[in-house]
Amino acid sequence: MLAYFNGDLRCRYHNRIFRRWFGLKPDQIDGRPLKEFSHEEFFSDIQNSIEEILAGKTVHNERVLKSTKGFPYIFTEQYLPHLDSKGKTVGFYTLHTPRAQEKNRDSSKKKLDTPIKPEPEKTNKIPTKDNTNLPPSTQTSKLGITAARITQAIEGGEFNLYCQEITPIKSSITSVSHYEILIRMHEEENNLMPPGSFLPLVDQFKMMPKLDRWIINHIAQWLAAHPKSNSVFYINVAKDTLSDRTFPGFIQDQLQKIKAPATNLCFEVEVSDAETNTADTLIFTQKIRELGCLVSLCSFSGNPESLNLLDKMKVDFLKIDGSLVCNILRDEEDLDKVKTINQLAHKAEIKTIAELVESDDIIVKLQEIGVDYAQGFGVAKPHPFKDLES
Repeated sequence: MLAYFNGDLRCRYHNRIFRRWFGLKPDQIDGRPLKEFSHEEFFSDIQNSIEEILAGKTVHNERVLKSTKGFPYIFTEQYLPHLDSKGKTVGFYTLHTPRAQEKNRDSSKKKLDTPIKPEPEKTNKIPTKDNTNLPPSTQTSKLGITAARITQAIEGGEFNLYCQEITPIKSSITSVSHYEILIRMHEEENNLMPPGSFLPLVDQFKMMPKLDRWIINHIAQWLAAHPKSNSVFYINVAKDTLSDRTFPGFIQDQLQKIKAPATNLCFEVEVSDAETNTADTLIFTQKIRELGCLVSLCSFSGNPESLNLLDKMKVDFLKIDGSLVCNILRDEEDLDKVKTINQLAHKAEIKTIAELVESDDIIVKLQEIGVDYAQGFGVAKPHPFKDLES
């Protein structure tokens, strides 16, 4: 049972199983406060944990609840905070896994301030307390999703690629199309689930490099079918991929197969990942640039750590942190930071991209500052990658 709530506890997303539990229609849940459509027993635990969740903590509980027909179920509950680039909690995912109550089992309530470690699947074999030495296919998360299931999803192509256009806002820029690549996973009802609900599990099992390869392969196939395309695709690189020494070689093989210009690919690195893993990031970006690919550093806020990083890294694009951009019309300090970042980047011959651009007024202000590109819902909404065909 999956749902997403904003800070006011209004439901912004839910899956089919979630609404079946309450016996409600989608319009009776979407956009409505949790307390309005859920019963008190279900709501109470979220209410009791909300301070921890909004403080950015991942909370895991286990308790017994009765279904609408009165049957007792053990509920495994996990609340995953959704943080913006400044670390502020703007919402949270709820993941509830009901299962029939087992005999002779006491349900103890647990709360953890850290992400849940994988546990072994239940089998008839001798139980073990730790699964770090088990084969990946036998590892499972607290939510009951196994590494083998994630592998199946990746290899079976159970994903949709989306893209969001990055638009030039300076008239002097050529008309090359720029797109950031986004990913969504299929659900059974052919709906789409938010990436934040599935990607933490992919990351937990150290399988992001495998998923990144799937994305690259998909983009490579598209470029092979469109040899005259001059589009630039921005592909987010996971922190585990940055330390994967074989990944640049994989990129090189893909480029040789499709005979496409390396400049069609721009690899995007999060500032936070680069700061915590600087040595691997520098090696990765150097090898990628040697292949002719482009590099983008995103969520750049201009703090001392990120400025130090920029002195060490050679990048082609700098994405200005959206939490600064969306405030430039009402916060002089953030406006000054954006101006300074733009000046520093241009001095180093780096193009700038403003993130989270939400209105025409912000675009006008960015044009005055001299920012090169803009990205956000005020410019273009994400759409299926396959729509680029038209």
